Amino acid sequence: MITLTVALELTGASFDDVRVTIIDQLPKNPRLLYFRCQDKHHDLGMQALLFHQVFSWNFRTDIFGRTLYFCHFYWGSSNQIFDVFSLNIEYYHCQNGEGHVRCFWGVRPDGFYISKDTKTWVKMHTWV
Repeated sequence: MITLTVALELTGASFDDVRVTIIDQLPKNPRLLYFRCQDKHHDLGMQALLFHQVFSWNFRTDIFGRTLYFCHFYWGSSNQIFDVFSLNIEYYHCQNGEGHVRCFWGVRPDGFYISKDTKTWVKMHTWV
């Protein structure tokens, strides 16, 4: 069993294909939404979005459910940092159909909302 576990870990075995999408739902104004997302192996760099623009990335979860992405958001003098993907977030807030997971984050003036389908949104965080 230990040999199988080590072999799966070394080969990067994974379960689900995941797509996380950040959607700028802030009012149309000259202030950009900046953010930087990463996990322990990948840094997606600083990103900037204007009104209604989106940023998405794909990855595969690891076999042990330890995949975790977090983002630090900046909008004017406000900021916030939190996990945008983890096993708990996937289980409770993301669409999972036949090995394809979709998580949508809407960034609004009053905070951060998550959705499985971009129709129903749940507020998860506020700006600091």
